[in-house]
Parts: sequence; C-alpha cells; structure tokens
Amino acid sequence: MHIDYCRIEGGNFGDDLNLTLWQQLFPDIDQLNPDVIVAGIGTILSRKPSSNIKKVILGAGANGPNIKLNVNNSDIRWVRGPKSARAVGGAARLGLGDPAWLYADLFEKAEPVSKGAIGLIPHWKTWQSFDWQRVANNAGLIGIDASLHPAQVVHKMRSCSHILTESLHGAVFADAMGIPWAPAILAHRFHKFKWEDWTESIHRKFVPFMPDRALVHSVGKIKSLTNWMIREAQFGLAIRAPGLRAVKAASSFDEEQVTAQLFEYCSKASNFFCSDPVFVKAQREKMLDVCAKFAKDYGLRFSH
Repeated sequence: MHIDYCRIEGGNFGDDLNLTLWQQLFPDIDQLNPDVIVAGIGTILSRKPSSNIKKVILGAGANGPNIKLNVNNSDIRWVRGPKSARAVGGAARLGLGDPAWLYADLFEKAEPVSKGAIGLIPHWKTWQSFDWQRVANNAGLIGIDASLHPAQVVHKMRSCSHILTESLHGAVFADAMGIPWAPAILAHRFHKFKWEDWTESIHRKFVPFMPDRALVHSVGKIKSLTNWMIREAQFGLAIRAPGLRAVKAASSFDEEQVTAQLFEYCSKASNFFCSDPVFVKAQREKMLDVCAKFAKDYGLRFSH
C-alpha cells in the first residue's frame, strides 16, 4: 500500500476514504516506486518518515503548528488548509482544502431534502463512549455512526436537511453536497487546530455548538481525578476542550440536559450553512489539476 493514512480499528469513514479514493484517481498507484508514499486524507503530518521514504503530500493536514517534516524527502503538492501550509513552511495558497472533496459520490445529483431531520455525526470515539444514537433519537435527530463506510455515510447524510457534526469529514462531506452544516464539540478530544485549518480554507469562522457537560458511560477514579485537574488548569485549551473531560459517569439528568441543548441549537436554521457551490467546484478543480500533474510526474495514469 502506497498510501499513508490513519488506520482506525472498527473504521472511520474519513480516514477509510483513502482506501478507495486514490485507487480510483490513480488506477496504477500500486506501481509507484516502493520508496514513495502518498499522504492524503487525514491529520497525519506529524509523523517523521524514515529517511529512505519519499512522502508526496496530496492534501494531508498537520496536527499542530509545530510539526516535524523531513523537507528534504517531501514533495508537497497541497495541504488541507492555511494553518497546515504555515506548519510546513509554505504559502497560505498551498492550503487548497481537504482532498475528500475529490470523492465523486459527493457530487452525484440528488433532490434537496428541505424538510428532513438533522443529522448528528459524533467523532468515532465519542460515539463509542456513550449511547449517542439514543441521544440523537430523543433530540429528534438522525444519529450517524462515523465508523460506517463512506458510501453509507453519504447515503444517510442525503436524507438529512442539515448536519451537526463533531467529525471533520462530516462537515467536509456536507459542504461538498450542499447540505447546511454546523460544527459541534461533544467531547474533550475535539481537535481545534485541524478544524480551524479546514474552515480557514473555506473562509468560514469556526463557531461550534458545545454542551455544558460531557456524556460518558463510565470513568475510573484515577481518570476522574486527572480530568478534574486538567479541567481546572485548562490544559490544552488551544486545541482541545478540557471543560468536557468527564469527572463522573453521565446520569439520566445529564443526558436529558444535553439532549435539550441539542434540540434548542438545532431548532435555529441560522446556525447552519455551507459554502457556495461555485467555490467548492473551483477548489476541487484546482485539486484535480494538482493530481494530474502528480500523475504525470510519477508516471501514473490519472482517471476522474
């Protein structure tokens, strides 16, 4: 496999898109020199490749402003957003956007669902930590599991009028499909840097929904104490949400409160919007042009 991506046990539709997208665009990508690897979808520009591996970056994102990148063995074609561009020492224009916009299924013609329910897409770890399907149902939302195959996620999203998402690629997909969306922070692990990186690429201010408490099934005594100290110190505030570190298991009252907050937020259509489709098309065409140049330079076929 010539693709560098984050492999999540159980699946994560954004990362797993790497398995099909690049093979579709470059049918003979397996013929690449064994010493060349493509870094595509994901926050993966934190790993330092071995000295004998050349990394071609096609839209990957940095995990923070200070990353280790072997510039002498990297071929940077574009990155996820302006913040990633600055992290790799490039001009802001290098941050074209997330390569998931190259996924053709997002651009299939479909009837808009103006009166459908709102979809809720928690981060895959958040989904595992509590019964978010029940929370979504009680709030009148459609819960969407981020561990599903990308095609299944697209299918479920197409039945929604709006999308509230903690998963970055829930927003990326919705923006491409023209479904109004809003970001959400539902747990402490939320990665603010990657979100602001991408939203800066679409010229959108990052204003997320965030409940006033965390929902988890359980938390150990030591973990509870550690989380309490982190919350008090506001540690990691620049990229995380320390206030949502759980110090106790959620009660039925906690669940009711978060459900009510979700319902109230989602009742206001003004919280949701998406990019101009003309802009989305233009950025996607730029990415395709870069891909065509990459294929030519590395002797690959290019199909789109």
